[in-house]
Amino acid sequence: VPFPIIPDPQRHLYTDYQIEFSVAGMLVSFVHPRAMKAFFSGFMPGKIDASTTTLPADFLIGPDLKIQRVWYSSNITQHMPLDWLKESARTDM
Repeated sequence: VPFPIIPDPQRHLYTDYQIEFSVAGMLVSFVHPRAMKAFFSGFMPGKIDASTTTLPADFLIGPDLKIQRVWYSSNITQHMPLDWLKESARTDM
């Protein structure tokens, strides 16, 4: 892989980067249209190594290995918008 992968099994970085935990965010995800569509299409969630209440946070790292953009989700179905990634790919090339 052309980028570093940073494991954090003890979740120390969760605190440093303010990763949130939310029971409401987890519960809302069960009735979210995307989650319902996936479930009824046969996609079942896999094993979760973290707390089920951990909300996703996505970090876009630039070529200089510095954080360019951050996305903090309010429920477990959300991730960084693809437009952000496409925009970054255009400007980094």
